[in-house]
This record gives sequence, structure tokens and C-alpha cells, in this order.
Amino acid sequence: MSKEMYIKVCDLLMFANLLGAKKDKPTVVMDAGYGDYSKG
Repeated sequence: MSKEMYIKVCDLLMFANLLGAKKDKPTVVMDAGYGDYSKG
């Protein structure tokens, strides 16, 4: 099962791709793209 969507967070749109079966505790993977980096 796969579902793609955009989620609005404040003034930004984040792309989300939901994969797999519905679980109580989902795993969240964040990936920077197109040469950017994700620094927390």
C-alpha cells in the first residue's frame, strides 16, 4: 500500500509518502533532496 500527499506545516508544504501496513508506532524517515542537507 502506498499513498502520496503534501502536508502543510506552518507556511511550508512537506511531501509525504506513506508505505506499508498501518501500525501503532510508525517509522518516520526524513531525507533531504537535490543536493540539500538536513541538519537538525
